[in-house]
Amino acid sequence: MRITVRFFASLREITAIDSIEIDLPHGSGSGDVMLALRDDLDPDALAAIEGDQVKVAVNQVILRTEQNLNDGDEVAFLPPITGG
Repeated sequence: MRITVRFFASLREITAIDSIEIDLPHGSGSGDVMLALRDDLDPDALAAIEGDQVKVAVNQVILRTEQNLNDGDEVAFLPPITGG
């Protein structure tokens, strides 16, 4: 199955990627996306998206637990948000 992975704000700057399409086996979950990205991202970019404060969203819904993916899904990595 093919999914779209998007990076936002500082994560887009670190990865130098706005979005990328990746192929995953049917039955893959949101956690499998990180494994699939290991070939496309350098170690600093991987470390950034693996951070504790980074949120993962599937189809614009922020995940709290692992979720199974479907063909055509969008997975987004969102950096911590600060404000004042």
